[in-house]
Amino acid sequence: MRKWLFIILNFPILVAAQTQSFSHCEQCSEHLITEAELKQLTSRELKLVLNSIYARKGYVFKTPEIQRYFELKQWYKPVEDNSQITFNQFEKRNIAILQKRETETLQELKQIANALQDLKDIIENKNLVEQRVSNSIDPEVFRQFQNTIKHIDPKVLALTGVYRVTIDNGDYQETYHLEIKGTELTLSYSSATTQFYDFYNNSEDIDWSIFWRFNLENNKLSLINTEIAG
Repeated sequence: MRKWLFIILNFPILVAAQTQSFSHCEQCSEHLITEAELKQLTSRELKLVLNSIYARKGYVFKTPEIQRYFELKQWYKPVEDNSQITFNQFEKRNIAILQKRETETLQELKQIANALQDLKDIIENKNLVEQRVSNSIDPEVFRQFQNTIKHIDPKVLALTGVYRVTIDNGDYQETYHLEIKGTELTLSYSSATTQFYDFYNNSEDIDWSIFWRFNLENNKLSLINTEIAG
């Protein structure tokens, strides 16, 4: 059995298509960002928005991955001296708003990671788990829920907000995935047949998936709903 662990780090190379324009902060020099716009962004997306304000001024980043990312943008024109960059009042205010939200998000990540660890500690006891998440879990999917929780590392999650493990079992792959947006957490498991892998589109047939959605309430994860597809 071959096992790969994919961890998405703080700087996002990919973001959801619907947030792409906003993530590159095209209007950040003319309009203030609202809390509503930031509420559902992940920590990675917040970092991208913040870095984009600097990038649009030609800021040269010390982190190679970030620098290479913006060098691919046609609008990016690096300057020779970062100290010569100035920001207008909109940009200064937006930077402050983003930094504040980023700090809040990191705190939320730690709280969710701690709540997830608490859940992981009692995962063998179905009654205790259901009491903790304030909801019942179908007995037919509880074992898969246990396995999914066991594959998540809360310590890594606290740093990234995203965690993904893929296990290759030969004829099929299992993927355990978790992502946080604000105080909402989505945990998922999917099984995909690999013998019909589409090398041209870099995808495989998803046989079935299951999603558990939680919200952080009083430092505990409350189960909102469970969805099964496939």
